[in-house]
Amino acid sequence: MHRTGQEYLEDLTDIPADSGLIALAIRSKRSVVYSANSQFAFDTGSNHIWKDYITMIFEKLNIEGKPVLTLGISVKHHIDHKEMLYFLSYIQIEQVIQENLLKLDEGFSICRAALSEVA
Repeated sequence: MHRTGQEYLEDLTDIPADSGLIALAIRSKRSVVYSANSQFAFDTGSNHIWKDYITMIFEKLNIEGKPVLTLGISVKHHIDHKEMLYFLSYIQIEQVIQENLLKLDEGFSICRAALSEVA
């Protein structure tokens, strides 16, 4: 649902974990920014909307080497926010988020929940 309360009319695009920036993040074990890695990006057809974004994986939350969760932060006004995406990648913000997800996982198994969703 959009922040205005309207529902999105378009379906989300499935992005496979074995290609695109998700695969690059898995291999590099870091977040990746589209503008620095556009040649690796998976084309979802939405690059007319999202000019830059960061993709994060959480390596300690995986099933058979594939991430259970990924996180992307997209910005429309990439000129205004480009440095912020690079800064978030530089400080490896995904590690901070992952540590908090692992604390949450102690009480509620994220991996088990992901497996039950697939089944």
